[in-house]
Amino acid sequence: MRELGKSMQELTKSQLLVANVFTVPSALIVTIATTLFATIYALAYLAMLWDPQSRMPNLKVGFINADAGFNFTGYPASFAQAIAAQTGGKTIGQIVESTILSSTSATSKMFDWRNLTGTSHAEAVDLVERNEFWQVVYIPANFSSVFLLNFNLGTPRTSPVFMNIETIYDQGRQMTVVSIANAVLAAIIKSVSNGFSAKMMAAVNSVPNATVTIMPISMQVVANNLHPVPVFGRNFATYALCMVFWLAGLMTASLLSAIYSLRLPFLQQNHIHDELTTPWRIVGSTLVMSTILGFFQALIGWGIYCGLVGSPTSAFNPDYDPFVVLLYMWFITVTFHAVSILLCLLLGRDKYTMVVSMLLILQMTTSSAILDPGVMNDFAKITYGLPFQYANRSLRCMILGSSCSFVPLNTGVLAAWYCALVGLILFVGRRQAVRMRQLVGLAQS
Repeated sequence: MRELGKSMQELTKSQLLVANVFTVPSALIVTIATTLFATIYALAYLAMLWDPQSRMPNLKVGFINADAGFNFTGYPASFAQAIAAQTGGKTIGQIVESTILSSTSATSKMFDWRNLTGTSHAEAVDLVERNEFWQVVYIPANFSSVFLLNFNLGTPRTSPVFMNIETIYDQGRQMTVVSIANAVLAAIIKSVSNGFSAKMMAAVNSVPNATVTIMPISMQVVANNLHPVPVFGRNFATYALCMVFWLAGLMTASLLSAIYSLRLPFLQQNHIHDELTTPWRIVGSTLVMSTILGFFQALIGWGIYCGLVGSPTSAFNPDYDPFVVLLYMWFITVTFHAVSILLCLLLGRDKYTMVVSMLLILQMTTSSAILDPGVMNDFAKITYGLPFQYANRSLRCMILGSSCSFVPLNTGVLAAWYCALVGLILFVGRRQAVRMRQLVGLAQS
């Protein structure tokens, strides 16, 4: 009976607690607000990731036609005339260009095409390296002449000679988006090639002794991947490391807050080292401890990644010394620490964790962890105002060799974040330390 009475008492308390949620205005408001926030966030999250292929027209893709034209040396004049009649005196590169880029063509709407004809191959590579273009389609100078190798006059050819169209891209920039773009581009080239092959077959039917061997797809895409991802999973390393450093900041802020909230009353009550409990000392020691802990946290992340790859020398971009990468990871870690410490000071140890966690999810969603902001809705552009994007982009350079032109900008933005956060921590932290000392003093008196 005693156990039954105890169970009934606990049930009554639970019922009262549930009832209070719906009867106390403040509790009801919090409940509704939390539900609405979760619903809006879920909708925004799904909307950002929904159907990225429909946003491929946002991606800037260059087109360069360097085709020097046909070389009819050794071919009969009638053959050359038949080809010229079908091409209208144009090179095959010009036909492909007009087919893809024509404003009336469906293919022209699949990307944000930019005609870069006249740009050199080296300049095209540089444009992709600097992330000014997602891809550049490059038609080489011998494009039309290679096509003629498929025609053996009087002698059938047993295998085709493909006309190569080079695509210059950077897989390390965002593997998923690059894969989607490559699939779309391959479909475009296949469609153009099929139509062109049929047209050329008809062009030479009237030429005596011309045995034509043209495969259904006589053009093929040749990939020039500037920064390939050597092992699947390595492309996620930058996001995973940033996530670990962010969570390390959350735990560090909670730990330091707990230490000082428990330690300060003891020190003051026993008059031990009063000079160590001054407001400036409290805030300063918090930042020092954060810096020390941040180094060991960065070292752990650096060591785990190197261990998975095999060795530090093969784990990173050859342009960066592994120790320099470790120091940069340390810099990222203490910057993320500062975010959590400031929010902990402003919101309190019991409330700030939810905000820090939601910020992490928001940044992981929008900072190219899943998709690039270019193929997400406009809300994803919020990532450019948060530090995670810049930390991730710098690590992408140091690990994969991609987007290295942004490292100075990334470093400057992270440094600005850190300086601003430290300034606010010193201001807010000192005020809170003064208040804490006063409360402890009142309690003792």
